[in-house]
Amino acid sequence: MKVRRSGLVLDGLVILGWFLVTGVLGGLLWWQLADLPEVTRFQGRAVLQPTELTKEVSIDGWFFVIAVVGGVLGGVVLSAWRRRDPVVTVLLVTAGAVLAAYAMLATGQVVGPDEQTAVLRAAADGATAPMQLAPHAPGVVWVWPAAAALGSLILLWLTPQRDASEDRPASQVDEASQSPA
Repeated sequence: MKVRRSGLVLDGLVILGWFLVTGVLGGLLWWQLADLPEVTRFQGRAVLQPTELTKEVSIDGWFFVIAVVGGVLGGVVLSAWRRRDPVVTVLLVTAGAVLAAYAMLATGQVVGPDEQTAVLRAAADGATAPMQLAPHAPGVVWVWPAAAALGSLILLWLTPQRDASEDRPASQVDEASQSPA
């Protein structure tokens, strides 16, 4: 029992570590790919010009794409690697993907520009600043765990089930086959 628990803890640490690293890498990729809109100071307020609105959508769009690819890839790879307990694996993968989503958000906030209102506070009218790298649709954060769980479940559905006798030692299999039915 102790060996199984320590194996589970090690597997959990590997899965969480995987998703932490992919979340940080995803945040760096998001920062590079998202075309940040320029916010303009106008009459003491920060406003977004109509031509910049499409760029605002790209922030959420790139987060979504990176989260889907990272989530499904992580779900499939980690579920293929850890086949001992599929239910626990799906739960660990989903929890790890929540960590990845928040690591991606935090990385984007750290490497991206400062909040535009703070930058433009002391600026003159007409000054511009890039918008902060943050999703505008709060539900997009949950794409990571949903995609990871989906990737994990797809692998489980496509993998043939193992016979329970494969997990038992040969002596127990022989005893079970010799007992009367």
